[in-house]
Amino acid sequence: MGTNLMRAAVVVSAICWAAGVAQGGASWLAQPYSVSIPTHISGTNQAVSASTDMMLQHDVACSIVVSVGLGNEVLTLNGRTLTTAYKLEGTHLSDSDTDWVGSATFITKTYHVLGTVDSTIKLSVQATAPSNQAPDAGAYTASITLTASW
Repeated sequence: MGTNLMRAAVVVSAICWAAGVAQGGASWLAQPYSVSIPTHISGTNQAVSASTDMMLQHDVACSIVVSVGLGNEVLTLNGRTLTTAYKLEGTHLSDSDTDWVGSATFITKTYHVLGTVDSTIKLSVQATAPSNQAPDAGAYTASITLTASW
């Protein structure tokens, strides 16, 4: 019995915004950011991941909020989905993720950036194929917005 192996490419776009009304400020440098997973999924239940470093320039402590359009946080191709998880990490984040966070939980989180120095924030994305079938070949995409506010 053969196995149907397909290749799936994964791309996540992160649009970053800064907003605030008090003195001080924060801004994302060199945006927009994207994560492209170079390893193709070639079988069932396979997980692949990649990350990108994002630079947040800030002179006040601030918060990062994740927002999306309905379902945009899930890697999708023509209605087919991959299990999607995220991590946000950084030395100045008081609540960095230590493990993968499911997409539904990730979009409800608020992260806190301490200090008044430029901070490197690492966004990591993991895609996992279904356990019962190989995913369709193609580029699966997701889109999230990270807003820094103070």
